[in-house]
Amino acid sequence: MKKNEKTLTKSIATLSPLFLDILNSGSRVKLTITGNSMYPLLRTSIDSVIIKKKSTISKYDIILYKRENGEYILHRVVGIKEDGAMVLAGDFETVTEYPVYPKQVIATVESIFRKGKHISCNNPLYKIYSFLWVLFMPNRFIIVKILKGLRSALSGQRWKSL
Repeated sequence: MKKNEKTLTKSIATLSPLFLDILNSGSRVKLTITGNSMYPLLRTSIDSVIIKKKSTISKYDIILYKRENGEYILHRVVGIKEDGAMVLAGDFETVTEYPVYPKQVIATVESIFRKGKHISCNNPLYKIYSFLWVLFMPNRFIIVKILKGLRSALSGQRWKSL
């Protein structure tokens, strides 16, 4: 963080009027992730995303939307039906949420800050990850467990269960 830069931590519900105005003006907003539903791509309180308004939503986009109960959620589009209703799931989930309608969408993720590195959602490697992660959705927990085991083995640490 730069010397004169300050960080303000507030809930998204508290800040929504402010960031909605910013998004509606055509600007972007950076949000730090909370929650584990987008793991392993996004880690809670560590990684952040840049969101922006987008006129069309596509399969594999990560969107910020508001549920009927008022919760703000960041999940990936895993399907779009003919009527425009979307099927969504977090990257750490094997159960989908449907229907989510375009009117509920606040913004889409344009880029990610992970481990201090900026990753554009237009990056070809990111697009391959998104495609594969949606394809392997039923087996995500197994894949994450294998990856954690490999990471532990390579780093000399003990295997940690989910």
